[in-house]
Amino acid sequence: MSISKSQVLKKDSSGKNSKTTIQILGPTKHWLNQIIEEKGFSTYDAAIMYLIEERQKNLPSGFGSRPDLEDYVCPGED
Repeated sequence: MSISKSQVLKKDSSGKNSKTTIQILGPTKHWLNQIIEEKGFSTYDAAIMYLIEERQKNLPSGFGSRPDLEDYVCPGED
């Protein structure tokens, strides 16, 4: 899994890279450091983006969530 620089460095409306400071607990920093080491990332941002992408892959499907809709039948030729 590779994260491109464009994914990591998002620009705000003024054209500058937007950055912010966050606070995390020691155990969270420990886990992020492990991910950075295991995946060969160079920043916490890359590790966090990796976690977000992995979560996106595992979100439940919405397929079948509307059983009240009628079955679709294609009116065209087979």
